[in-house]
Amino acid sequence: LGAQRDVRVDGRTLRVKIPPGVVDGSQIRLAGQGRPGGRGAPAGDLLLGVKLEPHPHVRREGKDLYVDLPVTVPEAIAGGEVRLPTFEGPVALGLPPNTSSGTKLRLRGKGLPDLRGGARGDLYAVVQIVLPPKGPALEKAAKALAELYSADPRAGISL
Repeated sequence: LGAQRDVRVDGRTLRVKIPPGVVDGSQIRLAGQGRPGGRGAPAGDLLLGVKLEPHPHVRREGKDLYVDLPVTVPEAIAGGEVRLPTFEGPVALGLPPNTSSGTKLRLRGKGLPDLRGGARGDLYAVVQIVLPPKGPALEKAAKALAELYSADPRAGISL
């Protein structure tokens, strides 16, 4: 979390520390790195605008982070422990038995820090059940699972 970037300004290369938790559109002030003032006045401050690039696997909502967690059908049914990568290294995450796709599992305090010193956000692993490759074995397993449904799962939906 947080980073350093080299920025070229007026032929100079400046190393800029990007604070963790910074939001898109923020400004970073580099004291004394602007252009010199008139009549021999000292250099002013340089203001850099922050433009965040989207992460390929992580979505951000305020201080909270969301990552999709692919799980197999047997893992979703039986539950157990799965490994989840975080920015601070992988963690073992308990997957409850009978977990459905879309279930959000919260890791408290693993989101972004607050720029003003408040509590860190949370990291949410959003379960995504991944089916095995299509084939006769999958079709046979699907038929066996279909027999276990006692009600229409969409019965409560109306518009």
